[in-house]
Amino acid sequence: MKVFKMNECDLVAAETESQAKEFYKKEFGFDDIAIDFEGEVPLTDTILINVDDLPEEEQVLTQSPCQNAISPETVSSQTIKGR
Repeated sequence: MKVFKMNECDLVAAETESQAKEFYKKEFGFDDIAIDFEGEVPLTDTILINVDDLPEEEQVLTQSPCQNAISPETVSSQTIKGR
């Protein structure tokens, strides 16, 4: 599987460039992709996305199970204040 950058905002995962372009045309109805098409993106590149753009079931996967935990710094400062 490869990742192709279709334009400044959209990425498509596909086996080949032609599959990526075909999917993009079907999904978005654009006829002329070549103008903005940037090609394959190395899988080592960091791609940042807005978590709010993910489906709800995938948003849950981004949440840390320890997000409500107290940090060691907080514990230390509370312990020191309590002495």
